[in-house]
This record gives sequence, C-alpha cells and structure tokens, in this order.
Amino acid sequence: MRKSRNIFIAVFIFGQLIYAQLTESDTSNFNWKLSTNGSWLTGNVERLLILNSADFTVIEQPWAIRSSTTYQYGTINKKLTENDLFSRNFFYLFPKNEIYPYLMGWIESNKRRNFSFRYQIGPGVSWGFINNKSSLIKISFTTTYEMTNHRNSAYSDEKYNGESTIDLLRGTVRFFGKHKLFENKINIAYEAWGQQAFDDKENIRFYGNIVLEFPLTQLLSFRTGYNYYYESVVLSGVKPRDGFLFFGISIGENK
Repeated sequence: MRKSRNIFIAVFIFGQLIYAQLTESDTSNFNWKLSTNGSWLTGNVERLLILNSADFTVIEQPWAIRSSTTYQYGTINKKLTENDLFSRNFFYLFPKNEIYPYLMGWIESNKRRNFSFRYQIGPGVSWGFINNKSSLIKISFTTTYEMTNHRNSAYSDEKYNGESTIDLLRGTVRFFGKHKLFENKINIAYEAWGQQAFDDKENIRFYGNIVLEFPLTQLLSFRTGYNYYYESVVLSGVKPRDGFLFFGISIGENK
C-alpha cells in the first residue's frame, strides 16, 4: 500500500513539474481563476467558514493540464471543524477533439468526514458534445484505483469494520457544463459526478455543484453557488451528506 501511495505522489509531482514548464511558454493557452468565499458569525455562536479555490488550465497541443484545488477552513466557538483539501488534476491528450483520453489524479483530506488522506488515480475518456464560444457541455467516464486512510475503523457499513485503510476500484461518471449568458454578463458552471465501487454496489459517492458568476471587470467577479456531497460509506457518527451555500469573489480571466 505504501508503495502505491509513493508511486501516486511521484506521478502527481511529475505532473506539476510539467504544468510549471508549460505555463512558461508564450504560446500556451493559459487560463486561471482564484476565488474566496465564506462567512463569519459572532455572538452566542462564533462561526468562521472560508472556502478558497484555485483553477488553472494550460493547453498546448497535443497536451493539456487542468488543476482545480479547493481548501475549506472552519471553526465553531474557536474549535476547528473544517480543515479540508481537495485537489483534482487531469492530464489530457488531444483535448480539442470531440472525444479525447486523459489521466486523472485526485488528492483529498477531510476533517469533517474524518479521513486523513485519500487519493484516486486512473485513465478516462471525455466527450465534449457541445463546445462553442458561449457553451461547453461534456460527459466523462473514468476508472480509478482509490485508497483512503480513515482516522478510525468503525463504519456505517459494518463489513468494512476493523480496517482503517480502504482501497478499491471505482468507476466515475461526470457531467460538466458552463455557459456565458447575456453577452457574458452572467456565467454559469455546474457539474455532477457519481462514483460506484466495482466490488460493492452499496458503496457509492455523489457530488453536485453549481456556480453563478457576475463579472464586474475583466478580472473581478462576484460569485455564488452551492455544493452537495454524499458518501454512503463513512465512519460511525459521521453524516453521509454535506451541503454548502457560498458567496464571494473571484479573480481571473473572464473569457
């Protein structure tokens, strides 16, 4: 298991090095966006919740790399409740084709769900059946190897009890879309993905997200959105569902 983890980390670092080299190219199609969202309550209950994200895309035919990373931090009455990282990274081949292959690598840690480290890596294929200046819609299929280190070994599904580390193969179906409306006065992006364990039909995961952005300048936008997350196999005492409504700003190219 340790060897598999080291191999994945090496692949991820190698991918980031390639990414750094591509961004230095003057001929690269490079897009980026940074955003921050959150809330702060005081009084009888003190609540701080911050969600930061960074998205980068480099396209230099026949390759492309996309990296999307979010970090969520939260406290209630100064007690740490969220300290969560989720980094999704894709290495594409011939990304401007209607159908193209890719390699996916995800890294995740989540205090709320009480696991210290999770990674997924595997190949996939994407079909961009709508792709023009105002709209992009695509569907993707991926097969991944997944490993999760939990902070306990008692689960909502008793057949996993006794193992703090769970490794398995998953299939992922992802639907993604983004649109520019009213001459780029409103941008909308959404995605939904479902993951099914191959050897356990009851081990499923679902994520849904929608974001509205209102460009204020070429670089600055107001944004609002909602994230929903469901995971069927969690540690005992952890709820399977999470939802997060957010408001904030983003800085990046409004193309």
